[in-house]
Amino acid sequence: MIAVVVVGVMDDHGDISVSKRVIVQVISCLVMIYYGKVRINDFGDLVGFGQPITFGGLESVITVFCVVGVINALNLIDGIDGLCSIVCLVAFAGMLTLVKLAGAPTSVSLILYFGASLLAFLIVNLGLTKMLVKKVFLGDAGTTIIGFFLSWYLIHMSSGADAVFRPITAVWLLALPIMDTLAVMYRRIRLHQSPFQAGRDHIHHQLMNFGFSPKKTLLILIFFSMTLAGVGVLCEIKEVPEPIMFFGMLVLFFLYCVGSGKLHLEAQIMRDRG
Repeated sequence: MIAVVVVGVMDDHGDISVSKRVIVQVISCLVMIYYGKVRINDFGDLVGFGQPITFGGLESVITVFCVVGVINALNLIDGIDGLCSIVCLVAFAGMLTLVKLAGAPTSVSLILYFGASLLAFLIVNLGLTKMLVKKVFLGDAGTTIIGFFLSWYLIHMSSGADAVFRPITAVWLLALPIMDTLAVMYRRIRLHQSPFQAGRDHIHHQLMNFGFSPKKTLLILIFFSMTLAGVGVLCEIKEVPEPIMFFGMLVLFFLYCVGSGKLHLEAQIMRDRG
């Protein structure tokens, strides 16, 4: 984690190119894989063939791709106070619930410590202690730390013989930032724009452009994130087949793309009229 923290701090104090940030993230992922022995071995039986989807020796490549994707998805969704931290706290809560219900021997001490510190940050970030402590922000350093830590435990708890939940459940726990990032990248590619450029076309920007205040936007997205994570936890408890969870996620992602696209268009029309 040290390497990504250092680069995150440097980026917060002066822009660092995307390529340099990604290189350090990749190196950190390789340390996680080959030293921490944490990697994605398969995606589970997503299509109902009775066999998990494996990668034929490309496990490390797939793991790096997914972890770097999650890190940057959390960074991109950190556009209003409290959103990124609450989304991650929801994911932590889902993981802890599944560990508790499964009676798994997996240690959750680090998750509890990390979640407690994130909750303390959230209280200050939302300005609830402004009479005592000045406002603080996550920045790139914060989102990178959270993304790396969360990815580590999501993979650790969904892979191997001692897995607590299935890989598709991990996607549901973190569905909001994943769907938002993929939807934005798809929309930009369709418009012949760079999918990696900075922009104000993420879901929180769209809701605020549509007229919602930052507080109402936060509440809407918290409810959405909790609903998705809750569905994932419930499906895991009820042992809903993986193909149903996977294709359900695809349908949800399609609806999300359509809905966010229309919201983006309506917001543009409102701005033009204003």
